[in-house]
Amino acid sequence: MRTVEHIEDSISRLRYLQEQIETVRKDFLPREERGVRLPVEVTTFHLQKEMLALGREIKSSVRSVLGEHSQQYRNLLNDLHSHGSHSPGFEEYLLVLDRLIFDLHQERLHCLQDNNSPPLPGIDPMTDLYTEGMLVRYLEHEVAWADRCGTHFGVIYLRIKNWPSAKQQYVARTANEIIVSMACVFKTSLRAHDYAARVNECEFAACARDVNSVSINGVVQHLVVNFQLLAHPVLPGTIFPIEYTTVIYPFDGENVKALLSKAAQNWSLYAHR
Repeated sequence: MRTVEHIEDSISRLRYLQEQIETVRKDFLPREERGVRLPVEVTTFHLQKEMLALGREIKSSVRSVLGEHSQQYRNLLNDLHSHGSHSPGFEEYLLVLDRLIFDLHQERLHCLQDNNSPPLPGIDPMTDLYTEGMLVRYLEHEVAWADRCGTHFGVIYLRIKNWPSAKQQYVARTANEIIVSMACVFKTSLRAHDYAARVNECEFAACARDVNSVSINGVVQHLVVNFQLLAHPVLPGTIFPIEYTTVIYPFDGENVKALLSKAAQNWSLYAHR
């Protein structure tokens, strides 16, 4: 069994690959240099070379991290070969890495639970996310930061509707896996400078900087879609009804208490599209 440290190193390596892909994507975005646009055939040729190199590096890293006999590595090869003679694009590579990082986060949480290590103050032992109390403390810092910089931030709350009664349908291990899946979605779907918390049994929250009333809904959609997708292996065919609420500082409250009070009043059922 791999150690937590080994898994964390693996996650870091795959995150680095994601950063490389994003760098290549930015380098090849259509743009003019010194008023002259490069010929399409030139950029296409160089892009193909970069993508082939990325594909080799991804396969090498995943083989090193997970082992060539792992199911994840076999799935990766199938994903890459499914494109035939054409190299996968940026989005395909990023989706593959997202899925692998999610699996690693799940494995890490299971390792932490098996180790029976004493919980850290302010950290939820099951999900390794902040507790509600730590969330409030960090929101106080975010308010100070927003006031100092003249900017704003958003808070998202997400929960499975009627979870206390819904979980009675499942054995304890399955219910725990659903909670772990939700936690892993928050770990893998947010930006590096955002942070998440487990507020209570199956209610989670996230603080996201520089979002507005429109863009924060895109974050909610991203979280919900990823959760439904990644919870599928736990309970195939099940669509969980998700409730959410969002608030933006300073527009929805002048301090943390007012902000969270506003959030508590505005729960809505997410409409699946």
